[in-house]
Amino acid sequence: MPSPLGPTDFFALEAGEYLERLARLAATSGGPPSEEFVRYARALRGSALMANQPEITRAAGALEGVARAYHDRARAWDAALAEVVGQSVDDLKLLVRQAREWTADDSARADRLSRALESISGRPPEGSRPATRSRGELNAGVRAFVAREGALVASALDRAGRALEADPTARDPLHNILRRMQSLRGLAALTDLSPLPEMLDSLEMAVGGLLRTSAPPAGVSEVFDAAAQALTRAARDVADSGRPVANAPEVRHFASLLIRRLADDRDVVGIETLSPIGQPSIVRPGTPPEQPAAVTLGSVELLTHGEFLVQAADELERLESDTQRDLRLFSLTGTLDSPRLAAATIGHGLDTFGRAVRLAIVNGTAAGDPSGFAAALRSAGTLIRGLGPRSDPEQASTELAGLAAMLGQAPDDIVPIESLAPDDDIVPVERLAPELEPEDLVAAETVEDSSLAGSFLTYARLSGARGRTSGSNGGGRPSAPTVATPPQAAAEDAVEIGTLLYRGEAALRRADQVRRDLSGMLRGGAELQRIRPLLDELLDLVPLALEPSA
Repeated sequence: MPSPLGPTDFFALEAGEYLERLARLAATSGGPPSEEFVRYARALRGSALMANQPEITRAAGALEGVARAYHDRARAWDAALAEVVGQSVDDLKLLVRQAREWTADDSARADRLSRALESISGRPPEGSRPATRSRGELNAGVRAFVAREGALVASALDRAGRALEADPTARDPLHNILRRMQSLRGLAALTDLSPLPEMLDSLEMAVGGLLRTSAPPAGVSEVFDAAAQALTRAARDVADSGRPVANAPEVRHFASLLIRRLADDRDVVGIETLSPIGQPSIVRPGTPPEQPAAVTLGSVELLTHGEFLVQAADELERLESDTQRDLRLFSLTGTLDSPRLAAATIGHGLDTFGRAVRLAIVNGTAAGDPSGFAAALRSAGTLIRGLGPRSDPEQASTELAGLAAMLGQAPDDIVPIESLAPDDDIVPVERLAPELEPEDLVAAETVEDSSLAGSFLTYARLSGARGRTSGSNGGGRPSAPTVATPPQAAAEDAVEIGTLLYRGEAALRRADQVRRDLSGMLRGGAELQRIRPLLDELLDLVPLALEPSA
């Protein structure tokens, strides 16, 4: 059986195809099409960069410089240039074939080729050889690539956050994020740049969840803004030092926001619960959605799920930083929402355990006790992957419910909403008012306001009471007895209406105020209709001012 192809073999195949196209272009009479020459030279450099071949990357970059000089008409195509380009393509083919068994002679040959092409393109030759190949360090090209692509993804996230804030139903910005992440996701060296791969995994899962919903949850623009800042910080760290900071503040903030904003669905309720009390449900009969086929005991889906839980537990125990742990926990919340697993024949235990895992992640229990959380995941995974067609589903469901209780979410914690209704009979609110004695009522009526408005109200009430009690009934029925204020209290509180009028000095003071108001309105050019009320009041105040003060 032939051995599988490795990354270097794939690079050799891809680069060989680009070099064959470049060879045909170099043999074109009259010069190759400049656009194609630049495109295939750039593709060759990108392929070498992704395969971590620094010496070939530099040589391909020098060839791209020649192509750009020809495209910009800084270098004319002639027989000499055609011969140099053709020979350079042949040398690059030899270097690509030697990529698997690279030697010092190959490095020297690549260096000579790079310097020769750089002198033709007008680029100054580099004074030192490219960085040696090492598994633990990234060369300058890969670091620049990560920095550039990370900045592009961060820009797409920032635009998506603003677009969703303006139009929650927009979907193109979300698809643009996924397209932008493809270049970084395909980078082979990404696995050594933690927590950058975990951030991309979480973003991909979050965007996929948003695409499946009709409207994003509240605060999604804040999440995208934090993601843009975190990716910008990680890309800058890679460009500066070759590795992102594991627990950078921007990345920590993004990880915590992911769980708080996008993983917590406790405020989601069934639509059938929103109908008014005593009214028919707003859900109408129709064509029910197609239900997934039930997952049986011992099936591939169930065994895979159990294996996944065990691997997730092992991963959580191996993680070194809190940021990596939070990002992995968020990714775990999305993998527990499988509709096929919800229809498993285990019973309610699997669904209860999945809900308990999600709740433990959201409320911080999993982050507070990662070892205990990982132990519960491993126990559940071991139990699920050990189930067979002859296993007892009820017993398995009971054991999973017990593991859910270990995570702080026992099935008994959930109670029907009907049980929250009050036990006592409902009493009308009118019956809760205190009963007043007659003397309290009289006392309350005799407490009057001493202000001008209160005096008018007192006068109106007392006048109405005297009107109801005086006069004949005209031979009719006797009037109903009324509760009236005692004569002594009425005599003390009643005032003459004449005392409430302006008179003497008080009328003069009011007239002076009206005069000043009139002067101000006249200076402002007020019309007659506006000043007429003040004129009438001033004329009324003149005879009152002649009377002696009260």
